[in-house]
Amino acid sequence: MKRIGPYGDENGAYVQGDASAGVKGSYIDYRAIEHAQLEIVHVIEQAGLSPSSSDLTQLYQAIAALIVANSNPNAAPPGKIAFFAKPTAPTGWLKSNGAAVLRTTYSALDTAIYCGDSLNATALFGYRCTDPANPSTSRSTTGAYIVTPDIRAEFVRGFDDGRGIDASRVFGSWQKGTLQGVDYDGTGSYTIQEVGPANGYSGIGPTGLDTIDPSNYSTAWGRGADTAGNGAINNYGFGSTRPRNIALLPCIKY
Repeated sequence: MKRIGPYGDENGAYVQGDASAGVKGSYIDYRAIEHAQLEIVHVIEQAGLSPSSSDLTQLYQAIAALIVANSNPNAAPPGKIAFFAKPTAPTGWLKSNGAAVLRTTYSALDTAIYCGDSLNATALFGYRCTDPANPSTSRSTTGAYIVTPDIRAEFVRGFDDGRGIDASRVFGSWQKGTLQGVDYDGTGSYTIQEVGPANGYSGIGPTGLDTIDPSNYSTAWGRGADTAGNGAINNYGFGSTRPRNIALLPCIKY
Protein backbone atom coordinates (compact mmCIF):
# COMPACT_ATOMS: atom_id res chain seq x y z
CA MET A 1 0.00 0.00 0.00
CA LYS A 2 1.37 3.40 -0.97
CA ARG A 3 1.28 6.29 1.49
CA ILE A 4 -1.24 8.91 0.37
CA GLY A 5 -0.46 12.51 1.31
CA PRO A 6 -2.83 15.49 1.50
CA TYR A 7 -5.44 16.11 -1.17
CA GLY A 8 -3.73 17.70 -4.17
CA ASP A 9 -0.25 16.67 -3.08
CA GLU A 10 -0.25 12.91 -2.49
CA ASN A 11 3.52 12.85 -1.94
CA GLY A 12 3.53 15.82 0.41
CA ALA A 13 3.37 16.11 4.20
CA TYR A 14 0.25 16.80 6.18
CA VAL A 15 -0.01 20.21 7.84
CA GLN A 16 -1.83 20.78 11.11
CA GLY A 17 -4.10 23.80 10.85
CA ASP A 18 -3.69 26.70 13.31
CA ALA A 19 -6.34 29.39 13.00
CA SER A 20 -4.60 31.78 15.39
CA ALA A 21 -1.46 31.70 13.28
CA GLY A 22 -3.35 31.76 9.98
CA VAL A 23 -2.11 28.28 9.00
CA LYS A 24 -4.48 26.29 6.83
CA GLY A 25 -4.62 22.56 7.57
CA SER A 26 -4.35 19.84 4.93
CA TYR A 27 -7.38 18.25 3.32
CA ILE A 28 -7.39 14.47 3.64
CA ASP A 29 -7.40 12.50 0.39
CA TYR A 30 -10.12 9.81 0.62
CA ARG A 31 -7.60 7.19 -0.47
CA ALA A 32 -5.62 7.68 2.73
CA ILE A 33 -8.56 6.19 4.64
CA GLU A 34 -10.06 3.88 2.03
CA HIS A 35 -6.82 2.13 1.08
CA ALA A 36 -5.80 1.62 4.71
CA GLN A 37 -9.17 0.03 5.52
CA LEU A 38 -9.01 -2.26 2.49
CA GLU A 39 -5.54 -3.46 3.47
CA ILE A 40 -6.66 -4.21 7.03
CA VAL A 41 -9.83 -6.02 5.88
CA HIS A 42 -7.77 -8.11 3.44
CA VAL A 43 -5.50 -9.30 6.27
CA ILE A 44 -8.51 -10.18 8.42
CA GLU A 45 -10.18 -12.16 5.63
CA GLN A 46 -6.99 -14.00 4.70
CA ALA A 47 -6.90 -15.30 8.26
CA GLY A 48 -10.36 -16.81 7.74
CA LEU A 49 -12.21 -14.24 9.83
CA SER A 50 -15.29 -12.26 8.87
CA PRO A 51 -14.75 -8.50 9.39
CA SER A 52 -16.97 -7.22 12.19
CA SER A 53 -17.64 -3.65 13.36
CA SER A 54 -18.22 -4.91 16.90
CA ASP A 55 -14.85 -6.63 17.33
CA LEU A 56 -11.90 -4.23 17.30
CA THR A 57 -9.29 -6.94 17.96
CA GLN A 58 -9.60 -8.71 14.62
CA LEU A 59 -6.43 -7.31 13.07
CA TYR A 60 -4.47 -8.62 16.05
CA GLN A 61 -6.23 -12.00 15.84
CA ALA A 62 -5.54 -12.20 12.12
CA ILE A 63 -1.85 -11.36 12.42
CA ALA A 64 -1.41 -13.87 15.25
CA ALA A 65 -3.19 -16.60 13.27
CA LEU A 66 -1.21 -15.90 10.10
CA ILE A 67 2.08 -15.98 12.00
CA VAL A 68 1.22 -19.39 13.44
CA ALA A 69 0.02 -20.69 10.07
CA ASN A 70 3.06 -19.50 8.16
CA SER A 71 5.55 -20.62 10.79
CA ASN A 72 4.19 -24.17 10.57
CA PRO A 73 4.99 -25.78 7.20
CA ASN A 74 2.47 -28.52 7.98
CA ALA A 75 -0.42 -26.12 8.59
CA ALA A 76 -3.54 -27.25 6.74
CA PRO A 77 -4.69 -24.99 3.88
CA PRO A 78 -8.37 -24.07 3.48
CA GLY A 79 -10.28 -26.92 1.80
CA LYS A 80 -8.19 -29.75 3.24
CA ILE A 81 -10.18 -32.81 4.36
CA ALA A 82 -9.07 -34.65 7.49
CA PHE A 83 -10.53 -37.20 9.89
CA PHE A 84 -10.63 -36.72 13.66
CA ALA A 85 -11.10 -39.14 16.55
CA LYS A 86 -13.71 -36.93 18.19
CA PRO A 87 -17.39 -36.23 17.43
CA THR A 88 -16.96 -32.45 17.13
CA ALA A 89 -14.90 -30.37 14.71
CA PRO A 90 -11.73 -28.83 16.18
CA THR A 91 -11.00 -25.10 16.05
CA GLY A 92 -10.42 -23.93 12.49
CA TRP A 93 -12.36 -26.84 10.97
CA LEU A 94 -15.97 -27.55 10.02
CA LYS A 95 -17.75 -30.88 9.80
CA SER A 96 -17.62 -31.98 6.17
CA ASN A 97 -21.31 -32.82 6.11
CA GLY A 98 -22.68 -31.05 3.05
CA ALA A 99 -23.77 -27.99 5.01
CA ALA A 100 -24.07 -24.60 3.30
CA VAL A 101 -22.05 -21.99 5.22
CA LEU A 102 -21.81 -18.22 4.83
CA ARG A 103 -19.20 -17.16 2.29
CA THR A 104 -18.45 -13.95 4.20
CA THR A 105 -17.74 -15.89 7.37
CA TYR A 106 -15.60 -18.51 5.62
CA SER A 107 -14.16 -16.48 2.74
CA ALA A 108 -10.91 -18.46 2.50
CA LEU A 109 -12.86 -21.73 2.25
CA ASP A 110 -15.13 -20.23 -0.40
CA THR A 111 -12.10 -19.24 -2.48
CA ALA A 112 -10.50 -22.65 -2.02
CA ILE A 113 -13.38 -24.96 -2.96
CA TYR A 114 -15.67 -22.95 -5.25
CA CYS A 115 -16.41 -25.11 -8.30
CA GLY A 116 -16.70 -22.13 -10.64
CA ASP A 117 -19.65 -20.48 -12.33
CA SER A 118 -19.79 -23.02 -15.17
CA LEU A 119 -20.23 -25.96 -12.77
CA ASN A 120 -22.36 -24.25 -10.14
CA ALA A 121 -25.55 -25.84 -11.47
CA THR A 122 -24.27 -29.43 -11.37
CA ALA A 123 -21.44 -29.83 -8.83
CA LEU A 124 -21.97 -32.08 -5.78
CA PHE A 125 -20.15 -29.61 -3.53
CA GLY A 126 -18.29 -26.34 -3.73
CA TYR A 127 -21.28 -24.61 -5.32
CA ARG A 128 -22.95 -21.44 -4.10
CA CYS A 129 -26.59 -21.14 -3.09
CA THR A 130 -29.10 -18.77 -1.54
CA ASP A 131 -30.93 -21.08 0.90
CA PRO A 132 -28.79 -23.11 3.34
CA ALA A 133 -31.77 -25.33 4.19
CA ASN A 134 -32.20 -26.29 0.51
CA PRO A 135 -28.79 -25.81 -1.10
CA SER A 136 -29.21 -28.00 -4.17
CA THR A 137 -32.44 -26.32 -5.27
CA SER A 138 -31.27 -22.77 -4.60
CA ARG A 139 -28.03 -22.78 -6.58
CA SER A 140 -26.77 -19.36 -7.58
CA THR A 141 -23.32 -18.14 -8.59
CA THR A 142 -23.97 -15.05 -6.48
CA GLY A 143 -25.49 -16.93 -3.52
CA ALA A 144 -24.35 -16.01 -0.03
CA TYR A 145 -23.51 -19.62 0.91
CA ILE A 146 -20.90 -22.20 -0.16
CA VAL A 147 -21.68 -25.93 0.14
CA THR A 148 -19.14 -28.24 1.79
CA PRO A 149 -18.44 -31.82 0.63
CA ASP A 150 -20.55 -34.44 2.40
CA ILE A 151 -17.99 -37.11 3.39
CA ARG A 152 -20.18 -38.78 6.02
CA ALA A 153 -20.23 -42.59 5.63
CA GLU A 154 -18.22 -42.37 2.39
CA PHE A 155 -14.86 -43.78 1.32
CA VAL A 156 -12.63 -41.24 -0.45
CA ARG A 157 -10.95 -42.28 -3.71
CA GLY A 158 -8.13 -40.44 -5.44
CA PHE A 159 -9.19 -38.40 -8.48
CA ASP A 160 -7.98 -40.10 -11.69
CA ASP A 161 -6.75 -36.77 -13.13
CA GLY A 162 -5.78 -38.23 -16.50
CA ARG A 163 -4.23 -41.50 -15.30
CA GLY A 164 -6.81 -43.65 -17.12
CA ILE A 165 -7.77 -46.12 -14.38
CA ASP A 166 -11.01 -44.37 -13.43
CA ALA A 167 -11.19 -42.29 -16.59
CA SER A 168 -14.93 -41.68 -16.78
CA ARG A 169 -15.03 -39.85 -13.45
CA VAL A 170 -15.00 -36.09 -13.11
CA PHE A 171 -13.53 -34.32 -10.12
CA GLY A 172 -15.73 -34.45 -7.02
CA SER A 173 -18.22 -36.93 -8.49
CA TRP A 174 -20.02 -39.65 -6.54
CA GLN A 175 -19.71 -43.32 -7.49
CA LYS A 176 -22.04 -46.12 -6.40
CA GLY A 177 -20.69 -49.34 -4.94
CA THR A 178 -19.87 -52.55 -6.81
CA LEU A 179 -22.51 -55.26 -6.40
CA GLN A 180 -21.69 -58.39 -4.42
CA GLY A 181 -23.86 -61.51 -4.43
CA VAL A 182 -24.70 -62.74 -0.93
CA ASP A 183 -26.06 -65.74 0.94
CA TYR A 184 -28.95 -63.81 2.42
CA ASP A 185 -30.34 -66.24 4.98
CA GLY A 186 -26.93 -67.26 6.30
CA THR A 187 -27.60 -71.01 5.94
CA GLY A 188 -25.22 -71.62 3.08
CA SER A 189 -28.03 -73.18 1.06
CA TYR A 190 -27.76 -70.75 -1.80
CA THR A 191 -24.94 -69.32 -3.87
CA ILE A 192 -25.14 -66.50 -6.35
CA GLN A 193 -24.46 -67.77 -9.85
CA GLU A 194 -25.04 -64.80 -12.12
CA VAL A 195 -26.38 -61.28 -12.44
CA GLY A 196 -28.97 -60.65 -15.15
CA PRO A 197 -31.33 -57.95 -16.42
CA ALA A 198 -34.41 -58.25 -14.25
CA ASN A 199 -35.46 -57.01 -10.84
CA GLY A 200 -36.04 -58.24 -7.33
CA TYR A 201 -34.15 -57.49 -4.11
CA SER A 202 -34.23 -58.74 -0.59
CA GLY A 203 -32.64 -57.83 2.68
CA ILE A 204 -28.90 -58.25 3.21
CA GLY A 205 -28.51 -57.49 6.89
CA PRO A 206 -27.30 -60.95 8.04
CA THR A 207 -24.23 -60.74 5.77
CA GLY A 208 -22.96 -57.47 7.17
CA LEU A 209 -22.77 -55.89 3.72
CA ASP A 210 -23.83 -52.34 2.96
CA THR A 211 -27.47 -51.68 2.22
CA ILE A 212 -27.96 -50.65 -1.39
CA ASP A 213 -30.42 -48.42 -3.18
CA PRO A 214 -32.20 -50.61 -5.78
CA SER A 215 -32.73 -47.56 -7.99
CA ASN A 216 -28.97 -47.53 -8.60
CA TYR A 217 -29.19 -51.07 -10.04
CA SER A 218 -32.51 -51.10 -11.84
CA THR A 219 -31.56 -53.99 -14.18
CA ALA A 220 -29.76 -56.29 -11.73
CA TRP A 221 -31.08 -59.32 -9.90
CA GLY A 222 -29.78 -62.48 -8.29
CA ARG A 223 -29.98 -66.05 -9.50
CA GLY A 224 -29.05 -68.84 -7.19
CA ALA A 225 -29.28 -72.59 -6.78
CA ASP A 226 -29.87 -74.72 -3.72
CA THR A 227 -27.61 -77.59 -2.71
CA ALA A 228 -29.72 -80.05 -4.73
CA GLY A 229 -29.01 -78.10 -7.91
CA ASN A 230 -32.47 -76.62 -8.24
CA GLY A 231 -31.90 -73.34 -10.08
CA ALA A 232 -33.54 -69.96 -10.41
CA ILE A 233 -33.72 -69.05 -6.73
CA ASN A 234 -34.24 -65.29 -7.08
CA ASN A 235 -34.33 -62.35 -4.70
CA TYR A 236 -31.51 -63.57 -2.51
CA GLY A 237 -29.96 -60.19 -2.48
CA PHE A 238 -26.98 -58.02 -3.19
CA GLY A 239 -24.78 -55.81 -1.10
CA SER A 240 -21.93 -53.45 -1.81
CA THR A 241 -18.55 -54.76 -0.73
CA ARG A 242 -16.51 -52.89 1.89
CA PRO A 243 -13.26 -53.46 3.76
CA ARG A 244 -13.06 -53.61 7.52
CA ASN A 245 -13.09 -50.00 8.73
CA ILE A 246 -13.49 -47.54 11.57
CA ALA A 247 -15.76 -44.50 11.61
CA LEU A 248 -14.09 -41.13 12.30
CA LEU A 249 -15.37 -37.57 11.88
CA PRO A 250 -14.62 -36.00 8.47
CA CYS A 251 -13.86 -32.29 8.66
CA ILE A 252 -12.80 -29.54 6.26
CA LYS A 253 -10.33 -26.75 7.04
CA TYR A 254 -11.60 -23.22 6.70
